[in-house]
Amino acid sequence: MEPAQDGERSVVVRRVGGQHILLAAYHVPAITHPDTPALIVYGLLMSLQPSGQLFKQLVEPKLAVAAGIGGVGGVDPGTASAFAALPPDADVAKLETLLLDLAEGRSAKPFEESELVRVRDLAVNSYRQQMKNPEALIQQISGLVAAGDWRLLFQLMEDIPKVTLADVERVRAAYFKPANRTLGRYMPASAVERVQIPAAPPLDERLAALQGPPKVEEGEQLEPMPAVLESRMSRSVLPSGISLHTLKKQTRGNTVVLQMQLRWGERDATFARNGTGMVGSLMDEGSTGFTRQQLQDALIKLRASLNITSYDQGATISLSAERDTLLPALRVAADALRRPKLPQDAFDRDIKAALSGIEASRQEPGVLRQEATRGHYNQARGVTLGHPDYVMSVDERIANLKVTTLDDVKRFYADYWSFNDAQVSVVGALPDGLAAEVDQLFGDWKKPAAPKFVRHIPQHTTVPPARFDAIARDKANAIVRLHQTLPLNGEDADYPALDLAVHIFGGGGLESRLSERVRQKEGLTYGIGANLGASHWGNAGSFAIQGSYEPSKRERVIAVVQEEVRRMAAEGITAAELARAKKDILEGRKQGRSDPGSLVGGLTSLAERGETWAASQARDEKLAAVTVEQANAAWRKHIHPENFIISTAGDFKN
Repeated sequence: MEPAQDGERSVVVRRVGGQHILLAAYHVPAITHPDTPALIVYGLLMSLQPSGQLFKQLVEPKLAVAAGIGGVGGVDPGTASAFAALPPDADVAKLETLLLDLAEGRSAKPFEESELVRVRDLAVNSYRQQMKNPEALIQQISGLVAAGDWRLLFQLMEDIPKVTLADVERVRAAYFKPANRTLGRYMPASAVERVQIPAAPPLDERLAALQGPPKVEEGEQLEPMPAVLESRMSRSVLPSGISLHTLKKQTRGNTVVLQMQLRWGERDATFARNGTGMVGSLMDEGSTGFTRQQLQDALIKLRASLNITSYDQGATISLSAERDTLLPALRVAADALRRPKLPQDAFDRDIKAALSGIEASRQEPGVLRQEATRGHYNQARGVTLGHPDYVMSVDERIANLKVTTLDDVKRFYADYWSFNDAQVSVVGALPDGLAAEVDQLFGDWKKPAAPKFVRHIPQHTTVPPARFDAIARDKANAIVRLHQTLPLNGEDADYPALDLAVHIFGGGGLESRLSERVRQKEGLTYGIGANLGASHWGNAGSFAIQGSYEPSKRERVIAVVQEEVRRMAAEGITAAELARAKKDILEGRKQGRSDPGSLVGGLTSLAERGETWAASQARDEKLAAVTVEQANAAWRKHIHPENFIISTAGDFKN
């Protein structure tokens, strides 16, 4: 039994950097209690965008950057929390009053039945998506096993659709009250009100009426080998010129994942335009055919999700649905893409949130480390502000955002966005009529005057070694990065051997040489690893080592890491290490080819390169054929400790 809280509680925490956040926590029963479904629904009703009352009264008028309610108990009673993230210029006292009045029902408006239906459907759809993803389902069930019984997941799925508006008002009145709240201060009260948290019923009683889990269509066990995947491929160019590549696979729950890649323009010209990355996020705000709420409701009912990411030279549109809902969901996506509203109020909110986030990051170690090194990299590359390779300062990023206007965003959309150069990739339980629907929805979206896509080919630039140390006050952990640029391409003969060597050195988790020596043997770091970067185009490769540690151990960490780099060159790797690394990497590639989301990205990459799955098979074979001598030679050729740019950030006392 959770003891009743003796009145309101508060606490103030002050630290350097970060973002101002108000958080009110309320005690709630264990997850097995029958009130849990109504608490989940209440949190969604208050938090969901754009209908939630916290969003409408705090975020939409730009008083807060974000706000919401969430959280339930576990095996024991826990807390549900109402929070608001504030911009730097916020009226804190006013926001605190508004947040608490809304969460505790003093100024909240009555909920409508349509809102209740929406959030119940959304919650059930979320659980359904987990049912279709074995990895997510296992993770969710594992958490509920810790709470007492894995069947609680299905109990919640049965109970949430039964929640009524009366249930919502009842749990708000029972738990969301000042006497049950911890905010950020202590204030004595004239009278103490205690909230008794009811005991959960016995688990057998709670689960007695459980009907059992919902049925989800089974997926096939398709061997994730390139030759097998190639046998399921279909490639075509539609009458409009759109390239369509599909891979037919019976997936769990008849899931279908579609990805559209649009490309346009030349790098320097598009980089000079402001707001290119905001187009995609603003498309979530609705179109001429859908309000933001209608767009969200339509996707919920279709059991679909839509994500639009835009950048200087293109956009990636990801759509996940089921076989019987993909085509209707694609029509919804087409309206969002071709007729976006791009509203001023949403643009203003996004700008304010971005500015607030950058300001809040000023004192973070990662930002301070980059601020210390950026001038060195810019000088080595010979670039200045306005060049795509120039690393901007925090102040320059803020200045760029402040001069960006909605007109910039709309003009860029009008000038560039089209299906002039489009690749569509689809994986899963393919519906009939897919090709015709894609061509009908997007085939006439052409802009003959729009600049054609010109691929940028990045070239290696040597950045000389240097040392930089930045002070990050009041931070418990420090960070280090050792980095060097390499003249390397992902198709180079050396690449498979060097990839394996780097994996052995710092990419194999706790079994890597770095982790075994620096973290486990000497106890110097909380985490450490290494990675190799090499693109399919150009030769701007890189090698980096990154770790976190207690600030007083900085010099010892750097010294031991450099010792291990030299030992790797002097002693080389063993056959056992090489065999393990090959297995790790090849198994990782197989796992990626088993997941529809990863697989559709693989289709897009192959199409972009003009390759088939035979190219992936060839890469696997080259990696499998690497010898110990080749891996050692590649490391000795490319990795040199004297070439590192070393940078650290932390609360260093000396």
